[in-house]
Amino acid sequence: MHLGIELLTLAPLTLIAPAYVELFLSAGKHVISTSFGKDEYACSVVLVPHSRVAATGRKCLFLNHQRPASLHQAGPTEIVDVANFVSGREGFHLFISSSMSLTSAQLARDFYLNIVTEKGSEIITCDQKMIEHTGNGRLVIHMGSLVEKSCLNIADTTLTNN
Repeated sequence: MHLGIELLTLAPLTLIAPAYVELFLSAGKHVISTSFGKDEYACSVVLVPHSRVAATGRKCLFLNHQRPASLHQAGPTEIVDVANFVSGREGFHLFISSSMSLTSAQLARDFYLNIVTEKGSEIITCDQKMIEHTGNGRLVIHMGSLVEKSCLNIADTTLTNN
């Protein structure tokens, strides 16, 4: 299974430079190192609703402060192979580290995730019960079987549409 995860904002989001958001996946006690993604904003920006804030699998540095605000968003995820990690594991997590001081309530209310596979993508919202605030701009989303279910939904949709 190959997948990537994108963090998107539901509300306008102001990022004051220097700002960053890092994402990576883990399964059990194993970090999936190829999933590491970091988005650094070297200039202050306002992201409009439904803009990508960050994504797994790549690193991006935003320097261009002359673009219209509506054009700012992080690049798309790079999907990575997680087959050896996801199958049969209960402890699948998305780790978020950020210069923003987010609470689990804010993350659940103001953001959502886009799970991307080779066959398509699915939007999911996070229940606050799934999110653990570990302090200092760090949060963990306990994905459990959510990723596997999402990937199956994407596969079912692809089969239905063909």
